[in-house]
Amino acid sequence: MKIDVETVDGLVTQYRTDFGQGLVIVSGPNSVGKSLLFQSLIYGLGLDGMYGPSHDHGLLTRALTEEITLGGQSHRVSRSSVAVEIENGVGQILTAQRDVAGGTNDQLVATWSEAAITAQASEGSRHDYFVRRGGAAVEGSGFHRLLAEFMGWQLPIVPAFNNKEVPLYLEILFPFLAIEQKAGWSGILPRIPTYLQVRDPLQRGVEFYLGLELVQRATDLQRLIDREADLRRQFEVMMGALNSSATLRGARIVGPDDWGKFRRHADPRTAPFEIGIRAEMLEGSNWVPIETVVARPLPEADLTSPEPTPERPNEEELKARLDAATERMRELSGQLSAVEETLDLIHTQLGSLRTRLAAVDEERRRYEQLSVLVGLGSPVAVATFGHHDCPTCQQSLDGLEHQPDLATLDYQKSLDLLTEQARTLRALQEDAERAANDQVLVRTGFEREADELRRETKAIRADLVTPDNIPSVADLQRRLVEENRRADLQNLGIEILQGTERLAAIGTCQAL
Repeated sequence: MKIDVETVDGLVTQYRTDFGQGLVIVSGPNSVGKSLLFQSLIYGLGLDGMYGPSHDHGLLTRALTEEITLGGQSHRVSRSSVAVEIENGVGQILTAQRDVAGGTNDQLVATWSEAAITAQASEGSRHDYFVRRGGAAVEGSGFHRLLAEFMGWQLPIVPAFNNKEVPLYLEILFPFLAIEQKAGWSGILPRIPTYLQVRDPLQRGVEFYLGLELVQRATDLQRLIDREADLRRQFEVMMGALNSSATLRGARIVGPDDWGKFRRHADPRTAPFEIGIRAEMLEGSNWVPIETVVARPLPEADLTSPEPTPERPNEEELKARLDAATERMRELSGQLSAVEETLDLIHTQLGSLRTRLAAVDEERRRYEQLSVLVGLGSPVAVATFGHHDCPTCQQSLDGLEHQPDLATLDYQKSLDLLTEQARTLRALQEDAERAANDQVLVRTGFEREADELRRETKAIRADLVTPDNIPSVADLQRRLVEENRRADLQNLGIEILQGTERLAAIGTCQAL
């Protein structure tokens, strides 16, 4: 390695050292220049990124960047550079030179495929590469791509945090090869940079040096995880669209409504249309498949005849139907009131569950912190975290007598109890939310029926005051409403079939 420094007043100084093969240990008293030597070597190879993302020259001393002392006098630095000459396992030589101050650009590395420090490089043998910028590890003009090839390394592709795949950078691998001990033997552990966004960089580096296949396996696993996440997003979008379409028609979707159930249900060995998604309509207190509703015969009325038929219900029949519709409206009003009361109760229960769950979670966090402190040997942790409220019912324990012969839970058992309580409360909360959603669907069905009854009532009253030779407005209205309703349900059925095909494709992909 060679370090060159030029000063503004024309002085030129050079430091050169040779390293042997194998393990090299540099030792000496303080302030002799060990760190400068070590860090200059790292800088010359463009590996200063192993210390962090900064591009300044804080890695090097002022002697290379600002001011150098020669013969007891200080001189301003005008230009400085670091050159490194290395040999690989097959006897090839590579020399790299990188400017520090006063050069063209510190991201530019001049290289020679021969000795340029221990010998004179031939004319025209210089080739320039870039470093410390994107593509330096993979591009044809990237210096780290050249350096990895020179060392006979094929950098594996590893998963990154930004859902991409990147090469295992030399900045991650080199800390295993060059250790600067400054803080006792504990300081010899490599400091692996994390800003490069590689997942588990220390583990990836160990696997690389030990020649394990875990790097490729980890990459394949991350690809599967990302693929499943994408399939899950597609599933949720599809189910959200089907649920919204069904709700607009007063129906509900029945089947694997979350990703976990869908994964267990969607078996690639079954037929594509056996995913199990279907729609139901509420009739009375029962949920009926929409196929059953569509298959029923329409109310009798000939809307296609070119001549209107004079046959129509008589006045007594119309009054009976009006009374029945009015009675049904009263029933619907009571049922809607009951649904609203049920929803209010469920929402009240949900509020209580959320409050209780928040209290249990807070108490559980306190016990987790207590467990950590006790594990670290804190002699006062239990007393510090003690309080005078029951962890189960949150009531104050002040003034209550304690019987010393009764067994009590220690902090770890209390933590286990609180964890189980939180799990139970979350299950109750999920049940309450599902019940609320079901009641909203019931309310939607009742409101839709009430709207149809209002239109029917209006049509019956119109029939009562119109001549007998005019077709029944009520029959026509009921027929039209029913046809529109069935057309909506048929469209919903088509959407479900299309969605089922897409869900079958998603289920097949996630199973492969």
